[in-house]
Amino acid sequence: MNIMRILLLSPPLLVSLAAVPTLAAAPVEFFDNALYNGATLNRVIVNFDNVASATVIAGNAYTGLEISARRIIAVNPQDFAPGLAVGGLNVNSQSNGVSASIFYSSASLVFDNLDDNFTFTLTTPALAAGLWIGNVGASNSDPTTPTTVAFYSTSGVLVASEVFRQGHFGQIGTGANNRFFYGLVSDVPISYFSVANAASDGDGIILDDVQWATPVPEPTSAALVLVGLAYLAARRRAA
Repeated sequence: MNIMRILLLSPPLLVSLAAVPTLAAAPVEFFDNALYNGATLNRVIVNFDNVASATVIAGNAYTGLEISARRIIAVNPQDFAPGLAVGGLNVNSQSNGVSASIFYSSASLVFDNLDDNFTFTLTTPALAAGLWIGNVGASNSDPTTPTTVAFYSTSGVLVASEVFRQGHFGQIGTGANNRFFYGLVSDVPISYFSVANAASDGDGIILDDVQWATPVPEPTSAALVLVGLAYLAARRRAA
């Protein structure tokens, strides 16, 4: 158990303003992007829209983020799955996402049915992170093909993970033309997060809006700090 204390010196006594026992908070998962946005600040979003479709992206192309995958290619979902443009958005933002198994050859889309395994490593670990996933499930007749997203601490310990299939909570769109948001707010710094999508499963996923952020301060802790600062200011004025 961790004990949070704010101690103020008030001669001749040592006054404890608060001695509040606090337990490590469980990570909070979000499957609704609006709720995640409401719980975070200072979001940094890599949306892959700064490059043209069919561009092969280097793993270190974005400041603050290292991407590892067998192929990182910008793909416009409307080229193969118009249903991903739900509400006028491609997975989440215009115009591109990234994939490994879906790519272009002579301006035509090609699908190699190999893995879509990605690892996103943050230069500076963050207490909140998330991304959008589209085209989960091999087809409407095979909706159970899994895609697993996992968040890890700086020591490589699993913080939280989720397996996505068609019909998972939070799905937007229908059938294989779907998209999901998955975000996490944690009191354990997130160093990297991964997407695991196996080869030879007929599934070609696309990822978008990879992001990290700062959680909104916990109200009780913030209130205690403000009370402590106000007390100190009052003592200075009285001195």
